[in-house]
Amino acid sequence: MLNVYTGTRMKEAPRARAAETARALDQHLRQHPQQMTADGFQALALESAWKDRGVKFSRVWQAIDDPFPREVGREVQRLTAPGQSTPMITAETGFHVSTYIGEQPPKNVSFEEARDQLRDQLHERWRTGRFLELTSELAGGHVIEAYPDRLVGSSP
Repeated sequence: MLNVYTGTRMKEAPRARAAETARALDQHLRQHPQQMTADGFQALALESAWKDRGVKFSRVWQAIDDPFPREVGREVQRLTAPGQSTPMITAETGFHVSTYIGEQPPKNVSFEEARDQLRDQLHERWRTGRFLELTSELAGGHVIEAYPDRLVGSSP
């Protein structure tokens, strides 16, 4: 998945820049369909032209409403075969485009055999969710007020 994050509290000017980045990314992907793979998405997100504009790569298991909102989940659920991709999706979290990597049949393995893979696949998702939860909690009861006239050396 490629993401251009906004969040519900983003101001209008940065949100407009994010929307412009998402439009440019969408146009780029339409012109370069060979990049609509997990490796292509990851490489694209590492290019300085996109990285500097806030494009992020993530490899996630998307349920109908987790980790991204329902708008994203509905589009992802429509993908049925490896190589298929969603259009650019607009959601409260930002702009997202996803590609279907594939499915693997269930495996019966011990925890020790699965531990590293589970950690690699789940830790980032847990960490991101915990960060969003913490920052939301910290910002919850606060209002920021500015009084520039109270600064030393300021003139009326």
